[in-house]
Amino acid sequence: MGGRFVTIDGSIGSTVNSCCPLSAATRDVTITNTNTGTASAVVWVQTTAGANAATNNQVINFNFVGSGVTQTMFGVGSGSATISTSSLGTSNNNNSFINNNISGVQYGIYSQGASLATKNTGTIINQNIISTSANTKGGIWVGFEDAPTISCNSVSNIAQTSSPDVFGITLGMGTSVSATTSAGNEVTNATVTNNIIGSVVNSGTFSAVGIAVASAASGTTLIANNMISGVAANGTSGDFSAGIILGGGTGSITNVYNNTVSMQGTISGGSAATQTSACLAVTNSTEPVLDLRNNIFTNTQLGNSSATVRFAAIALGYSTFTTLTSNNNDLFCAGAGPGTYQIGITGTVVAGTNRTTLLNWQTATSQDAQSINVLPTFMSSTDLHMNMGLTSTQLESGGQ
Repeated sequence: MGGRFVTIDGSIGSTVNSCCPLSAATRDVTITNTNTGTASAVVWVQTTAGANAATNNQVINFNFVGSGVTQTMFGVGSGSATISTSSLGTSNNNNSFINNNISGVQYGIYSQGASLATKNTGTIINQNIISTSANTKGGIWVGFEDAPTISCNSVSNIAQTSSPDVFGITLGMGTSVSATTSAGNEVTNATVTNNIIGSVVNSGTFSAVGIAVASAASGTTLIANNMISGVAANGTSGDFSAGIILGGGTGSITNVYNNTVSMQGTISGGSAATQTSACLAVTNSTEPVLDLRNNIFTNTQLGNSSATVRFAAIALGYSTFTTLTSNNNDLFCAGAGPGTYQIGITGTVVAGTNRTTLLNWQTATSQDAQSINVLPTFMSSTDLHMNMGLTSTQLESGGQ
């Protein structure tokens, strides 16, 4: 039988973890996986023979260290008895992975249900730190899930120089990220909030994304109050880079509120022939129900010297906008090139029509009447400390 109602806790303190206000227990135990094979995890929660599910388990407050970023597959994972990127568990419901510091692995956290009809429910992935020195492939990866909560995590230092596509957080898309692909292992009714995603880079000719959501045929997914910076890719053809990629999908609703996405720096790697860089992209060619409000989308990225790069705040893979709501956003895209800069791209993500100015975008979409086109000034953590009168410890605990 799969484990049920099991809690493993690496803290000797009594602090209760919470996102708002932010409060985190100490991590007093480190678990290291010394297995040098790739079919391993530091902690693995699995459905056992006969589809006996692992449910209502908690893995909290640990330091998890893998044997290396080309070796240990996952820091924490949930699936079948086979540890792999195609592992599918059956009804591993209501499992929580909270306040763990994960390093030295290919992927930080993984959870996949069995199928479209048999999704995991109630998965919670909160307050984890996923960051290594280099070459990690991805941060948080879920698929075939209903109503997962992914909040207050920090993901950074994701980097590859070739395949696969890299990501900070992916809901269903996995490592198949393309400007013309929207399908994946459908995730419905997700809540993705208050995450910080730093450097996510593929300097080969593949894709990089901060948050990716595969298309869904039902449910409402919320993406709110996330901060994304440092996403870049040297993608060719259908590969590209985006802070947020949405698959859309007829029958579902995606709400994107109060996020900050800053595409910045110079695209690294050998010069790719054709590239696209967008703060937010929708890859579906069929118009989804999408609500974009109160976001900051700023793209000041620079291209390779001999590449044709299209930079945009928003890139949409469709040309009608009857189910699009977009307003009160800051949409900014400008830079020193090489490449072209436009507020939006419509029709297709890679080869669509440029909407160069905010007025062009407003005219084409009949949206963003109250949006602005202003380069924002971002405050560093040091500036926040000085302006708020907080120490770093107080800031991390919500200023309490």
